Amino acid sequence: MSHTMIIADDHPLMRSGICTEIEKHREYKVIGEANNGQELLELLKQRLPEVILLDVRMPGMRATTLVSKIQLRCPHCKIIILSAYDDAGIVKSLIDQGVDAYILKDEIQDVVIEALRTVLEEGGRWMSEKIRERYNSASAEAVGTDLISKREWPVIELLCEGLSNQDIAAELNIAKSTVSYHVSNILEKLKLNSRVEIVLWAKEHLDRQQ
Repeated sequence: MSHTMIIADDHPLMRSGICTEIEKHREYKVIGEANNGQELLELLKQRLPEVILLDVRMPGMRATTLVSKIQLRCPHCKIIILSAYDDAGIVKSLIDQGVDAYILKDEIQDVVIEALRTVLEEGGRWMSEKIRERYNSASAEAVGTDLISKREWPVIELLCEGLSNQDIAAELNIAKSTVSYHVSNILEKLKLNSRVEIVLWAKEHLDRQQ
C-alpha cells in the first residue's frame, strides 16, 4: 500500500519536478496538487493524505496560519515544508509550530525521499544540516529581537511612524513588493497578526536596537 501525499506549491514546474521524483518510488503516491493555501484547504475536505509537501511562500495566506489550519483539519497529516529561504526566524517559527521536515528547494531532488522515509517510516523529524544550523542558531538567541534582520528593523521603525508600504518603499528606496515581503516575514517570525501588533511589539523592543 502506498503512502499518500498532496503537494502545495504555486509553481507548476516545481510541483511537476517533485511529482516526477516521488513517482520513481512505488511506495509513495501523489493524490492531489494545490496552487495556493485555499485550494489546499478545499482539497483537504475531499482527501486526507498522510503527508503534505507545503511551499512556505504561496499567495493568500501566511505559512504559519496555513500550518495551523492544516493541523486542525488534518491532525494526523505529516507536514514537510518546501522553501527557497533559510531565514533562521522563519525556520524556527515553523519547526516550533510542529512541522515534520524542512527542505530547501535547491536540495529537494536529493533529499525528498530521505525526508519522507524519516517522517513516515521512522516517525522522526527531518532537517538538512544547513536548516539544523539555522534552527539551533535561532534557538540559542533571545526570542524576538534577534530574529529580526538588519533589513527588517528600518521597516519596523517606519511602520511605527504610521507609513504605508508605498511610503516605506519610497523612504528606503526599495520596491513596494519588498516591503510587503519584509512585513510578512516579521509577522511570521514574531507570530503576530497585524501591523498594529508589530507597532505594539516594537514599542517594547526598539530601544534595544538604538
